[in-house]
Amino acid sequence: MGRIKRFARRWKEALVVGCGLGDDARYLYDLGFDVTAFDISPTAIEWAKRLHKDTTIQFEAADLFQPFRGWLGSFDFVLEIYTIQPLAMELRSSAVDAVASFVAPGGELVVVCRGREDSEAVDQLPYPISRTELKRFETEGLSQIQFNEMIDDEDEGALRFVVYYRRPVRRGE
Repeated sequence: MGRIKRFARRWKEALVVGCGLGDDARYLYDLGFDVTAFDISPTAIEWAKRLHKDTTIQFEAADLFQPFRGWLGSFDFVLEIYTIQPLAMELRSSAVDAVASFVAPGGELVVVCRGREDSEAVDQLPYPISRTELKRFETEGLSQIQFNEMIDDEDEGALRFVVYYRRPVRRGE
């Protein structure tokens, strides 16, 4: 996450997808971002508002598949951690498309997920994401700028991916 710290001054508006109780939103807020964070659970959002009432983080109960229209293409930085992988496999492509849609021209996206090899079977929740599935972000107009693979020592050696994407700036913008 060092990249996020280095560029916090350049980025202004951040969105946290599937924020839960708001810890990641708070982290970005403390770095100086103007943060919007959402979760499908109204209960989680109410808790997040109480836990972080000393901030200006805008917490919203919202559905990834029916976001506020004003969010589309509006964020300099988007953070997605473990939100796509518990969804049913048939929703995965739509979820990737939805997450990608929030990134503004010149903005960046960080995806943190459990990873798997393309040939590895998917048989239980959370459904790890393959490199091929992650390529859909590129289909949605983002460029992969960094890919980190690691083994999580605390979770029985689970494979983790941390992937950074950028949406190119179109000419004239």
